[in-house]
Amino acid sequence: MNRKMLGLAVIAILAMGLIVIANQFLDRPESDKQIGQPVLQGLKQRLDDVVLVHLESAHGATIIERTETGWSVAERADYPVNFEKLSDFLVGLADATYVERKTSRQEHFAALGVSDITEQDSNSTLVRIASAAASASGTEEEEWQLLIGSESTGIAGRFVRTPGVSQVWLADDIVNVDALPENWIDANIMHIDAEHISRVTFTAASGDSMVAIRDEESDEFVLPGLPDGAELRYDTIAEVLSRALVNVRATDVREREGSWEKVSTAEFQINDGSRITVIAMTDDKNEHWLRVDVSLAQVPMDAVAALDQARLSTWEFQVESHTYARFTKIMDDMIQSETQES
Repeated sequence: MNRKMLGLAVIAILAMGLIVIANQFLDRPESDKQIGQPVLQGLKQRLDDVVLVHLESAHGATIIERTETGWSVAERADYPVNFEKLSDFLVGLADATYVERKTSRQEHFAALGVSDITEQDSNSTLVRIASAAASASGTEEEEWQLLIGSESTGIAGRFVRTPGVSQVWLADDIVNVDALPENWIDANIMHIDAEHISRVTFTAASGDSMVAIRDEESDEFVLPGLPDGAELRYDTIAEVLSRALVNVRATDVREREGSWEKVSTAEFQINDGSRITVIAMTDDKNEHWLRVDVSLAQVPMDAVAALDQARLSTWEFQVESHTYARFTKIMDDMIQSETQES
């Protein structure tokens, strides 16, 4: 081969290389172009218009709706939603972008947690978000759907898939989510600091009662009615009773219905003259429930006035066992046992 022919061959090879490189940048597959793009196109611009979030999985379903009084959980008779959790979830979805293209083979969906929710042993959560326009007209342009799967063990993010589409993606900014309605309620029941409690009367289901009061001189909680010869488990144990109303939280809610039998009560007298009565009951499923009744003073202090009396008077609250124990104290919980004394 002479030099002229060799030069032409080199030029041809270089030209072909340039064409390949250009094709890689200018004619990438559409899926590659999506990297860095929003997972839910247009949601960020319409967040203020969202009126419905529907979550569904093999384990349950939850509809969260915006009503005239605010966001609520439909499966809990429109009980108020945990707005901070909902906001974080929606903002995360609106900000989520495609990080890496994964499989499009259906046999791998289960391992990534993105199988259709109708599939056996599905671990995905189907999310449907609708704006005001979609709610009124049903137009697809105002609705977003996504299957959220497992968290990646490598690059930070979660696996996602659009329903009806085989391509699976790794996406960022998506927080963990489930479709159980009890996990979306506003769990706050009430919060009254210990310093505002002047007296507590505990009455057990058996009828036995125990009174604790705040001593005027020491400003400490004391138990004036100790049995003869009894000693407290420790000197400041009565202070625990004054902290019972601090950060009381529910794990689930239901509307009040009927009367309860075999209940314990704890009546708290507030410094301003208000009274808060907590009624405690354990049902046949061994679940712990509370009812809260409030009697306001003529001029209640801010913390008491801020209580949502309408909510407290119409709902009952499931609580963890350690929360339930705050309102079912008896004298034996406070004094040393014979074993301790010996």
